[in-house]
Amino acid sequence: RISPVVDPDDEEDLSVSQGKRYNILETAADHNGLPRVLADGFATKEQCQELLDLAKAGASAGSGYSGRSSPHTDNELFEGLTVEESAKGAANGKLNVSSSLLYLDLAETSRLFIEDHFKMKQRLHFSYSHLVCRTSLLNGKVSKEKMDKLKLSHPVHSDNCILKEDGQCIKEPPAYTWRDYSAILYLNGDFEGGNFFFANRDHSVQHEVKPECGRLVAFSAGKENLHGVLPLLKGRRCVVALWFTFSKDKDESNHDGAKKMLSELKANMEREKEHASEL
Repeated sequence: RISPVVDPDDEEDLSVSQGKRYNILETAADHNGLPRVLADGFATKEQCQELLDLAKAGASAGSGYSGRSSPHTDNELFEGLTVEESAKGAANGKLNVSSSLLYLDLAETSRLFIEDHFKMKQRLHFSYSHLVCRTSLLNGKVSKEKMDKLKLSHPVHSDNCILKEDGQCIKEPPAYTWRDYSAILYLNGDFEGGNFFFANRDHSVQHEVKPECGRLVAFSAGKENLHGVLPLLKGRRCVVALWFTFSKDKDESNHDGAKKMLSELKANMEREKEHASEL
């Protein structure tokens, strides 16, 4: 089944976190008690467009995959931008400072919401943040026969263990065993295919999520939440992918460094602007 669209004016489906209101579409109660949540309202259309523009200006092919531009399927181009790369690009004048700060702010908003929603008693740290875009090379021209043979945009996997053919998921290197929660913040939905899905142990689709600007899906990172992405048939699909950990020693240290660098850049720009207005 595919996630339903809920009326944003329905007060029963609204949640308040850190003073902000979100439209809750699905919770663990809709997923047999599994720790999952789907919600809208994490970014406006203008904010989504700003990050789409940031990705267009700064994302590099194969980011996070040793430069492999099509790491999962030859039918797509994969590009990404880390928070550190975004901050350095802004410092070099290649990327917009405010847009790079927005990237970090939306990631933090998502983190705080997840802590609140799942009633966590300890801090959730960033493990890795990645602004990611996939571009289909198919242009929508796919026959029914070819559709059945297409590789997934992202294969079925768990975020903290290695999924074996027999269905076991082993928590050992090279898996990111310290990751505890994951989230995906969608920036657009104007493409064909590319739905996120939770999977059964046999890799079949259990539940689909249709991406839309400002929609967030979050879930625990273990074998209970196997997931993947259906083939992207046409267009460009962009998200902010986020992974979290309870382990402070696995904290994404460059996240705080990027925030500090960008905040200082913005403050300097504002001081220069103020000084220029006084001349």
